[in-house]
Amino acid sequence: MKEKLRKNWLIIAIVLIFFLSRFLAFGQMYHQDEYKWVMIVDPSYGLNYESDHPPLVGLLYHIVGVVSGYDHLRLLPIAVSSLLLLGVFFLASKLYGKKAAWWTVGILFISTYNFIASTQVDIDGALLPLASVIAIYCFYRIDFSNIRNKKQRLWIIAFIISIIFGFLIKLSFALVLGALITEYCIRKKPSKKLVLISTGIFVGIIAILAIIVLIMKYVLNIEHAVRFIQNVTKFGFLNFSSRDYFQVLFLGTKSLVLASPLLLGLYILVFSSREYIRRYRFWIIFLLYNVLFYFVIFDFTNRTIERYMMFLIIPSSIIAGSILAEKWRIRIKDLSFRFYGVVSFFVIITFIPFLYSYAILPLYPKSSYIEKLKSLDFDFLIPITGGSGPIGFYMLVSYVVVAFMISLGSILTYRLIKKESHKKIVLVVFLLSSLAYNLVLNEEFLFGKIYGSVNKIAFAVTNEVVGNSEIDKVVTYYDIAGYELNDSKKYARRFYVAPMFAQSNVGKFTGYSGYYSVVGFPLIDPTSIYWRYLQSCKTVFQSQDKNIRGYIFDCKNGDKNIFN
Repeated sequence: MKEKLRKNWLIIAIVLIFFLSRFLAFGQMYHQDEYKWVMIVDPSYGLNYESDHPPLVGLLYHIVGVVSGYDHLRLLPIAVSSLLLLGVFFLASKLYGKKAAWWTVGILFISTYNFIASTQVDIDGALLPLASVIAIYCFYRIDFSNIRNKKQRLWIIAFIISIIFGFLIKLSFALVLGALITEYCIRKKPSKKLVLISTGIFVGIIAILAIIVLIMKYVLNIEHAVRFIQNVTKFGFLNFSSRDYFQVLFLGTKSLVLASPLLLGLYILVFSSREYIRRYRFWIIFLLYNVLFYFVIFDFTNRTIERYMMFLIIPSSIIAGSILAEKWRIRIKDLSFRFYGVVSFFVIITFIPFLYSYAILPLYPKSSYIEKLKSLDFDFLIPITGGSGPIGFYMLVSYVVVAFMISLGSILTYRLIKKESHKKIVLVVFLLSSLAYNLVLNEEFLFGKIYGSVNKIAFAVTNEVVGNSEIDKVVTYYDIAGYELNDSKKYARRFYVAPMFAQSNVGKFTGYSGYYSVVGFPLIDPTSIYWRYLQSCKTVFQSQDKNIRGYIFDCKNGDKNIFN
């Protein structure tokens, strides 16, 4: 044991640093789906694990809540994501070598998408990937040509346990299992006997899962332990004519912005090489199954697509880490003054968009975004992250466009040019520009020093509501501070400005005369009936941090004729 710790002291140290670094987001306000998890697992709300997912996740969050308090549920994803980092290191090392593993860990450490995933109170960011990585690692440790060996049987048992663990976390773990089955069938053409044995094992796994869920239901008294079975019927199936494709495109684009060129750029090399396609076949199959599941087979239009697209993070990091480990042949003594000059120039111009003036567009109507894009005007802010939390931040679209153009352009150039010294330059440009991009997004996510901190203003507004004895209840825009308001018994309800709520909102606004709390993220259209009504009310509190404004409105005497 001591010998293993001595050999792996560096990765253990990095995992500890990774764990501690995630506490920079520990103070982020629970947002929407995040605080719903608190209500699900905190017995004081009486929901008794009423979730649409298998009961294991709720049980884990409940244990963390009992031990550390329900204000600190981020401890679970932070701890699990730290274990995930270690698991990915060993998986990448097994598949592509130790150097690739170190690159992969570095990418996961700096990736904004992974930073959010590793601190999000939910399933898809940390828990589901951990189960997936364990299952994939066990799969690749099995020597299928020698399964009678005692050691191989232990890996098979571990693989089966990991499958059970995965399905107890989320049913979409089936995508991982499906990709593994496909990979196995490609690598080894299974005999009929093996197919029958595998089918029997799978049926046995389903039976074990059913027994575990029933134990949770009747022994642990989790009344809604089987509700997740009904959840699969809630999604539209192959309903292509009724989908909101623009909403899918909008949310999918935000996911790609978070993924960044660091995770996406090297796919240019992957899909231009048969060797790479063979090498990364499993990950390509897995990504393809996820894309088909979330964008083709089922309709997730009204869901938080940016949360589901976290399936990109681990495969993309491993692929990028493996390619960079192979391509990086740069030594300090090889670098010239001209080299540093070219690299510095390209890195500096990635920050030029921050000198521009910019517009802040309301989330609705989406036509304002379309008009900007049609005129190739990218000088506006886009709200990043959605209903799954954390609370979110703004980013300048022109910066995103320039960063992607430089990073992806450098990889395209790398693919086309032949001279090795030039290849070194463009590879460094890609890496540094991608690194700078993620550092900027990380800073805005955590601190909001450039465009304003949504978290800071949300707490300022919420503290005023909680501390003001004259305010009994508030209606909160975008469900911001739902947990804190519920906890203080001052939560009336929430309101959204999406067109789908237009008809029901009229009755909600006209039937309520009281206080509204508004944190202007995303911005409400100033010409909308909602903002015109709020402006007819008395402003009792206002706070601002750069582009983020927060308000409390007293609408006892608001002009309800606006809704007529």
